[in-house]
Amino acid sequence: KGSKPLPAAAKAATPTRPASPAKAAPTPASPLQVVLLLMDPKTRRFELLQLEFDSDKAVVSDVLGQIALSATEESLRTQTYTGVADRTGAAKASTDLLSGFCRANDIILAIPQGMKAAECAKLARPILSDEKVNKMVRCINV
Repeated sequence: KGSKPLPAAAKAATPTRPASPAKAAPTPASPLQVVLLLMDPKTRRFELLQLEFDSDKAVVSDVLGQIALSATEESLRTQTYTGVADRTGAAKASTDLLSGFCRANDIILAIPQGMKAAECAKLARPILSDEKVNKMVRCINV
């Protein structure tokens, strides 16, 4: 007697591998915006730079590298900086992650060669307490 073909529903299903979940593309790090205060202690000129960095990777030395590219005032652009400090005058190591001590649009201070972080913070105090400067920084935060 001949064999009859099985109905389609009765055919054995070919075992399949469970689909592996699609690998999610790595989410890009959120950008970290900081405001860098550059000061020339001799001429008393200053400039505020708004800079944006990768929050997962950016370190203090990245900030220092941006000064020559971003500053518009020549004396500030060509001045040598040895590091950065927060508003209180706490110096940060060149390998410190910015995200470890900065929040969005924090103001950090570039330390000119020959100055200590505490001296830099003292020089910055009148600038950072000026209402016009604060208003400008608040506008950046929008």
